[in-house]
This record gives sequence, structure tokens and C-alpha cells, in this order.
Amino acid sequence: MIVLTVGMYLPSDEQDAVGALEAALHSTLLCEPLQAELTEARKAGKLKQLEEVARIAEARDLGILTVDEALQLQRDYALRRKVIMVDDFAPKQLMANQG
Repeated sequence: MIVLTVGMYLPSDEQDAVGALEAALHSTLLCEPLQAELTEARKAGKLKQLEEVARIAEARDLGILTVDEALQLQRDYALRRKVIMVDDFAPKQLMANQG
């Protein structure tokens, strides 16, 4: 098992930053075969959607993915976005400090 946070306190709560990071790592590794299926389907011209969530739904609708696989990939996407978007601010928040 790959653990990104060896020696650290590891919360199981995905709302915690470290817990979310660890969950995203495990989810990404678990979803690698499903991501490969999506890549192959896209290369074969079976999938047209560019945005990831829409592509997952398209693959589910076409029977490339099962409902459970699509849900797993949607959760993986959400976890990755949560970890990546640590400094995500609305434009109004950025403008508030300009004087």
C-alpha cells in the first residue's frame, strides 16, 4: 500500500486537508484502470465530451462504464479537485483587499 503521509497523524475525515490528500491518493490509484478505459474510448472516438465529469456520464450512458464505476470516478474527480483547489477564491474575495 502506498501511503503519502507516513509517520503523520492520519485523520479519516475527508474534510480535513490531510485526510482529503490521503483519500485522493488512494482513489486515484484505485481508478487508474477506469481512467485507462476512458482514455482508450476517447482515442477510439467513442467519447466526445471534453470535460471530465461530462465524459464520465457519457461513458456510463454508452455502457463503457457501469453506474458504480461512474460513481467511483466522479468521487475521484471531486477528491482531486478538493486537494488541488486549496487556494480557490472567488473574484470578489480577491478584489476586497484592493484599495
